Amino acid sequence: MLLAYIHPYGPQAAQPELCLIPAKPDMFSFPIRVETFVETHAAVYRLGPIEGVRVKTDKSDRGIILEPVPPSKMYLTPSQPDRPGFCVAAAKIVVLGDHKYETFYITDLREPTWKKWFPNEYQ
Repeated sequence: MLLAYIHPYGPQAAQPELCLIPAKPDMFSFPIRVETFVETHAAVYRLGPIEGVRVKTDKSDRGIILEPVPPSKMYLTPSQPDRPGFCVAAAKIVVLGDHKYETFYITDLREPTWKKWFPNEYQ
């Protein structure tokens, strides 16, 4: 799965949407807008036939925490045949309003120190 901006209604859409996109979709798979996620108290979110995600809310900043369910993997950059994408253990999105966000990530769930994601800089 990939966290990315997309134009779900085509390139003429007024605004891109920040979505979680399945890597291996099937007929029941769709990109999910980040702002529509709710905490997964009753079940996990199904993104694709082998992809799922848990959702929590960080009470300190109301960030939306997305944690892939193994064997799922979450990427912040696309995985390409010639190089792997940037894989994370979890991502946290803080909604600032008006289609503005801050994204944080951790690479190991045992060391939950959130690092800010800067997509315009090489990691």
